[in-house]
Amino acid sequence: MKKFLLTLIFVSNVVFGYSQFANPQIANQTFCNTLNSYRKSLGLNPVTIEKSYYNFVSTHSHYQANINKVTHGSGDSSFENRLRNSNITPFGFFFENCTAVYFWKEMTIEDISVQSFLMFKGSPPHNSAMISRDVNKICVAYYKIDNKVFVTLFLTN
Repeated sequence: MKKFLLTLIFVSNVVFGYSQFANPQIANQTFCNTLNSYRKSLGLNPVTIEKSYYNFVSTHSHYQANINKVTHGSGDSSFENRLRNSNITPFGFFFENCTAVYFWKEMTIEDISVQSFLMFKGSPPHNSAMISRDVNKICVAYYKIDNKVFVTLFLTN
């Protein structure tokens, strides 16, 4: 039983890793539920969570937190270069939405998901990515530093 439990813990860490702040499975499911409610209201198909993208988005959320800036990156850290150097097979459509949410003591994962969703929805290019008919997979990562949570959302087909 101990061996099974240790294996289960190891596998979940390999699949998702762990950021400083949020359980990635819960964070992704919470954001996905919020996004799918929105997409359904627009007559769009739901999206699913693509766990294999977690390292890609988590690394970028951590990068943004380290420089204390919301960015898609530049130079070697640009979205295009990060995508090119990742294990993600480039085909179809790829979108990246980035933001930071100010954190307060009682804030929950649901609060962060809703706030980041509303920030993306209020920005025409970010909203277009979330409601693209071509998008059917997402992965999100949160990284908290001080009173901010840096959010990276990856959307693809």
